[in-house]
Amino acid sequence: MEALSMIDRRAIIVGVATIGSVIAMGRGVPLWREWDLDQRARATIILTRAAEFDRTLLTMPHLADSARRVAKAYANASSTLLVEASPTVASARLAELVADAADEAAVRVTSVQIKPDSAFLDHFARVTVRLAATGDIESLIDLLQALEDNDTLLAVKELWVTPSDPAAPGTKAEALRFQILVQALVARPSGPAR
Repeated sequence: MEALSMIDRRAIIVGVATIGSVIAMGRGVPLWREWDLDQRARATIILTRAAEFDRTLLTMPHLADSARRVAKAYANASSTLLVEASPTVASARLAELVADAADEAAVRVTSVQIKPDSAFLDHFARVTVRLAATGDIESLIDLLQALEDNDTLLAVKELWVTPSDPAAPGTKAEALRFQILVQALVARPSGPAR
C-alpha cells in the first residue's frame, strides 16, 4: 500500500466505496421497496377501517333510534303474551282464558282439552287448547270476538262447525256443535327461574 501514490489510494477507496454502494443499493433498494409497499398496504387498511368507523359513527343515532323502536315494540308485544314459569302452567292459564271467553259468549262448553305441553325454545313456547262447545251462530261469533278482544294474544288455529240436529225445523234457531283450537305464545319470566 505504501508503494501506491496518494491518487491511487483515493481511486481505490472511491472504487471500493462505489462497488460497496452498488452492492448495498442492489440489495437495499428491493428491501426498501418491499418495506414501502408493506407500509402503504397497512396505511390503506388503516384508512379503510377509519372510514368504516366514521360511517358507523354517522349511523349510530339511527341505530339507537331503531333499537329504541324495537325495544318498545318488543315491550308492547310481550305485554300480550302469557308469562309463566312453565308451559304446563301456561296451558292451564290458556284453558282458563278460553273457558272465560266461552262463558262470556254464553256457549255451552262440553270439554276443554289441553294439548301436550311444548318445551321452551330460548324464552318462548306455544301452548294449545281445544274447546268443544254447542251454541247458535251468534254465540259462536260472540266467542270468536271474545277470543279476539282478549288482552292476551290468542290465535284460533282451527274451527270445526257441524249442525247439532240437521232434522230440526227451519223455524227453530239451529244449534251448532263446534270445536276451536286456540294457541298462545308463552314467554318465560325474566330473571331467575321460579
